[in-house]
Amino acid sequence: MPTTVDGFEYMIAASSAWITDYTGAGGNIIIPSSIEGYPVTRIGYAAFENNSNITSVFIPSIVSDIASYAFDNCSKLLAINVDSGNGNYSSNNGVLFDKSQTLLICNPAGLTGGYVIPSTVTSISDWAFAYNQLTNISIPNSVTNIGIYAFRNSINLTNITIPFSVNNIGGGALNYCNSLTSISVDSVNINYSSLAGVLYNKLQTQLICYPAGINGTFTVPNSVISINSSAFEKCTKITGITIGSNVVTIGNKAFFACTGFRLRCSGSFVS
Repeated sequence: MPTTVDGFEYMIAASSAWITDYTGAGGNIIIPSSIEGYPVTRIGYAAFENNSNITSVFIPSIVSDIASYAFDNCSKLLAINVDSGNGNYSSNNGVLFDKSQTLLICNPAGLTGGYVIPSTVTSISDWAFAYNQLTNISIPNSVTNIGIYAFRNSINLTNITIPFSVNNIGGGALNYCNSLTSISVDSVNINYSSLAGVLYNKLQTQLICYPAGINGTFTVPNSVISINSSAFEKCTKITGITIGSNVVTIGNKAFFACTGFRLRCSGSFVS
């Protein structure tokens, strides 16, 4: 059985305490600096994931490692604050960053309205905005990398603009965004482009992501020769797709969880 103190489940390893789960009452919580006399140095993998009770978290200076998905899908979380003496992490208006604030790690899922990413940021971490409730996110020209699933399940996000500086967009970054009707790309971006709100590579030979909020039918442009994995995943509002004979590659799960439409491929219908 896990060992628990004040709702924090933990384990002792390498002469330090690692937080592995939280089962407490929630609200405004403070990560302890020590447990059983051992310094708390790590917040473990998915330690607070899916917790709908916590509203804010304070991380002490002693914590040196925050594992992936630690605060994912915490629907009421409004702020992640970090002690200013922490050597690895920092916070800005309740958002979690690395110390230099060049890597945006986690935007609390309970925040609403709009958010402007600071111009110090060069990389948006995997899952950084996943499950958030923001309607608008502004990405500065300093950002070069957008991690996998970075905006996944951002259910209120209606549009997003990719600046000229971005040279990598991770797989599934904009999937399951049910209100998203437009992905725009700065015209001088050398890696990506958009057409009618759909995301492509620069030459529009590769269809990367179709916004899930668009209604109606869609015809894949003749320039496209490949459709990315998960490109239309969970696009439940689309009623029909026509794929021309130039398409030679369709990625894994390209049409996964698309309900209520038929697929037309070079004149033949496939259910």
